[in-house]
Amino acid sequence: MKPVQPFLIRKKPEISWKGLQYDQSLTILIVDAGFGTLNYMVTDFPRKPKVLVDYRLSDNYHSAPNALVVLAFKSEGKPAPVLPSDFSADSLFDLSKFMLDNDLSDDLVGLSVIIVGSDAFAIERQRVKGSVDYCHSLLKKKLHHKVDEFYSRLPLHHLNSWMSITYQQPAISANVCCRKLSLR
Repeated sequence: MKPVQPFLIRKKPEISWKGLQYDQSLTILIVDAGFGTLNYMVTDFPRKPKVLVDYRLSDNYHSAPNALVVLAFKSEGKPAPVLPSDFSADSLFDLSKFMLDNDLSDDLVGLSVIIVGSDAFAIERQRVKGSVDYCHSLLKKKLHHKVDEFYSRLPLHHLNSWMSITYQQPAISANVCCRKLSLR
């Protein structure tokens, strides 16, 4: 199975499965295993869903696939799970501690894995956030398919940054071969 591109999972997925009882009370988590973040959390699903962590996609900018793990815990008759007081969207999420703190260790009823690849959308989102600038990875993919001798001499496996170069040209006006040339 090929990894899904981040652009295709930018919206919150519909979560359902055969045998889902709509009067159940479940807690659903989507954990980004590669980056160690909690990307979505809803309690009392599907009866009266209460979103505690809004969905955010996996901006996988690595060349290796990344796993998003979808977990469903039964929470019938239990208090709603509580996030750690120091939780933030970008902090590392300790799933084991969360399960122990909320007495969920014996309540896992569903698990699914979404394998996420990388694409220009995810790379650009990371660059815009200022987290990382991996635009070179797109260049590396393109250049590996070239057979041109020039490209084969480049150490592409060591390429780890991308530079933008701008030339400032002063304005000039001159006569060249009976023509007036103006550069601004």
